[in-house]
Amino acid sequence: MNIVTMFMDNQESETNFETTDNPHLAEIYKNLYEQSPGLYRTVDEDGIIIACNNAYAKNLGYSKKEIIGSTVFAHTAEKSLSTMNECFETWKNKGTVSDVELFLQRKDGSIFPVLLNAMNMYDKNGKLIGSNTVLRDMTKFYEAIQLKDNIITKQLETLQEIDLQKDEFFSMISHELKTPLVPINGYLDLIVAEKYGAINENIKSKLEIVRSNSSILLNMISDLLDAQKMELGKLKFDKEIHNLHEIVNETISNLHPALERKGISIIPDLQVNVSCYCDKMRISQVLTNTITNAMKYSENGDKIHITLSKNGSYAKIVIKDHGIGIDSKKLDKIFVKFYQVDNTFTREIGGTGLGLAICRGIVENHNGKIWAESDGRGKGAEIHVLLPLE
Repeated sequence: MNIVTMFMDNQESETNFETTDNPHLAEIYKNLYEQSPGLYRTVDEDGIIIACNNAYAKNLGYSKKEIIGSTVFAHTAEKSLSTMNECFETWKNKGTVSDVELFLQRKDGSIFPVLLNAMNMYDKNGKLIGSNTVLRDMTKFYEAIQLKDNIITKQLETLQEIDLQKDEFFSMISHELKTPLVPINGYLDLIVAEKYGAINENIKSKLEIVRSNSSILLNMISDLLDAQKMELGKLKFDKEIHNLHEIVNETISNLHPALERKGISIIPDLQVNVSCYCDKMRISQVLTNTITNAMKYSENGDKIHITLSKNGSYAKIVIKDHGIGIDSKKLDKIFVKFYQVDNTFTREIGGTGLGLAICRGIVENHNGKIWAESDGRGKGAEIHVLLPLE
């Protein structure tokens, strides 16, 4: 029985064709099988190829005579042998195989990708006689994917180069901006302190405004530099055993002039006297950033509460304000670089949106945790910091 007869018997057993007595039916099926651009092969129950079409023979570089009688594994690339074995077992158990990717090997040793689909074939009596397999050559598809991958890789490399140039420029310009501000602030401090002679109150108040804004600008540039160093993994830490009680008190003392100018008071509740292995300057920076952040959203006469307590093997610091609060959906986002809780409001009060992101980087470097809590808008907010004890 030839393959066309078997194929027709199989179709007739499954479908009631009205044209079964068509004298051209055999030729139709023969052309359908032989002339299809798809790679067709027919195998028996043992996986021996008993027929194939022209496209299959041509793609593999064999004559049909060489192919007939060989096993399906003979034309399978070594790296796909296990996959082909799984396909064969699946076909034997389920009678069908759908959309399996594997590689075939040509006579010259080259390999190419195909998509395999197989289904049972029966004779007119319903007896299983083998399987018809359709293999779609996926070479062009794989080449298109590889081309896209190459384009994406090249674009990624270009973006990485641009990002590196941005980092270098960012670092350079930040340093250049910071350098002249240091002596400006220094001389302003001396002038306001009347080290160069007495000045009247009107001029002094104006200089205070200049000094305040110059300090704000310097802090913003410092934040930019720190964020950049943190991004590049170059932010330095000098860790020793330090008393947290002292760090909190010193930070509050340093912020006293700014608090006084805004009419805000700090209520400390330092319940424990504990130490931890930390960079004193960086932990003070975390406290300064969180307190000044609370100040931004507080009104004249408001109070900021700072609590230092022990929480298991951690020291816990909580900075609580009574400001505008934070929507629960935005609590995690405030530690993301450049994120602003309320763009309209923050444009009025200024800031880079880097302070809390820097805090997170510093705290995590100390193997600690930092998070925010708030009951919602208009109900204030709390920043919680956990630092491992000594």
